[in-house]
Amino acid sequence: MTNNDVEFLDEYKRLDAVCSDMFSCRNGVSQYIKEMENQSCRGKYEILSWDDDYKLLKHLRLVRNKIVHESFDYEVCKSSDIVAVVNFYERIISEGDPLSLLRKTETERDDTRSKYKTVLNASLDCNFRRPLRKKRKSFVIVVIILAIIIAVVYSFVS
Repeated sequence: MTNNDVEFLDEYKRLDAVCSDMFSCRNGVSQYIKEMENQSCRGKYEILSWDDDYKLLKHLRLVRNKIVHESFDYEVCKSSDIVAVVNFYERIISEGDPLSLLRKTETERDDTRSKYKTVLNASLDCNFRRPLRKKRKSFVIVVIILAIIIAVVYSFVS
């Protein structure tokens, strides 16, 4: 194992620890990946970097597993892998990671919907009573027409 591999493992452990705290589990990065898979239908469309981040985490976990489970006489990780682990850790801390961004967009959407519903309900209380009366009148007219049609058909049958 080279110095880069050791440094990578240290940074990966730090990332894994913060993910473990987020999900209250042992294998935090693996759980983060599973959560991304569970949320992928929404995440792919809401978060531009979703697929790239997913592939990155899978790659980083693969590098970690190679270092830990296989013995190599050469360097397994690249310096870019170390930078990627550190950057992803910092994004989680600053809530700029994919799952945090998805949660923020959902919260903003829910807030917008609740504000719209409040405004709409207030408008309904004040301004939109007439259309309800028109609907009732239309319903009554339809019922009367149906009654006339039934009466005419009944008079022909008997």
